[in-house]
Amino acid sequence: MRHVVTIVSADSPPPPARPAGFTVVELLIVMVVMGLVTAITFPRVSAARSSAALHAARVQFVASLATARQAAVRFGRPAQLRRSGNSIEVRADSDGTGVFVSLAHPVPLDSQFSVTLTATVDSIVFGPRGLASNLSSSGARFALARGTAQDSVCLTRLGELAPRGCR
Repeated sequence: MRHVVTIVSADSPPPPARPAGFTVVELLIVMVVMGLVTAITFPRVSAARSSAALHAARVQFVASLATARQAAVRFGRPAQLRRSGNSIEVRADSDGTGVFVSLAHPVPLDSQFSVTLTATVDSIVFGPRGLASNLSSSGARFALARGTAQDSVCLTRLGELAPRGCR
């Protein structure tokens, strides 16, 4: 730290005090620099946020598929993953009456993750052995999209997921 010593004679006036604070020019320079940094980083942050939301929605969807399949095996009765628009719900015939009851609250992928869901089927019914009983030989394809980011989940009749989306 530098100390400045001012010698003042008894008959000279004191030096004028410098006002504390920043000048308008200094503040404008800081604001312009902050604006440039924000403009440069915003597209990357926005894309990362979309990608993270899409990944979270995919994880939620795959977990719901696994829950439906496990419920069918556990209860020894059919269980279902039902899609209604952009919402998914896991249901099971837990008491053998043929009536599917909800095992969890529906998950609205659109309001929770801002993701839209399209599919080749509206429901998948898993039998007591964990096989998807209502699918054709080609299986089912579920497409998730948020803005320009897209992902997919493919399910075979055996109840298996394609490891890296659909081909």
